Parts: sequence; C-alpha cells; structure tokens
Amino acid sequence: MPKRKKVELPPSRFEHVESGTIHGRKVESGTEVSIEGEGRMRFHSFVKNLDTGAEWVDCVDKKKQFRSFHIDRVKRVHYKNKLGR
Repeated sequence: MPKRKKVELPPSRFEHVESGTIHGRKVESGTEVSIEGEGRMRFHSFVKNLDTGAEWVDCVDKKKQFRSFHIDRVKRVHYKNKLGR
C-alpha cells in the first residue's frame, strides 16, 4: 500500500482552560456549579473564541450532555460535591 499523506489541521479558533475563578471561588474540571434557570451542573472548562473575544463556560449536565453558558449565568460554585472523581 502507498503511504498516506499527512494532513495538517488548521489552528483552533477556541482556547480551552480547565481551571480558573468564578465569583472569587476557584473552579476546576469536575466542580459543581449552579446555572441560573438550569440547576446544578459539572464544570468542564472556560472557552474563549480567539476571533471574536467571546467567553463562556462549558458544563456537563446529569444526562452527560455538554452545555455552554455565559459566565454571568453561573449563580454559585459548590465545594462539598465534586462529581467525576
């Protein structure tokens, strides 16, 4: 068989950060947060679109589905329950 050509992927437009602070409290992947109008979810990462400068948080709900929310919709960071450990 002939060798396959290597394909280079274009650089990503999105920057993912797995830890940071919300409302002065440290969050990392797996920390529970309350989202206004949605309930408790597990924090996954902060995301920033490098082209537009828009920022949001990615979370995982109880059905293991990824959801994205504006940072202002986070009501509370929970410390007692850490999911995914």
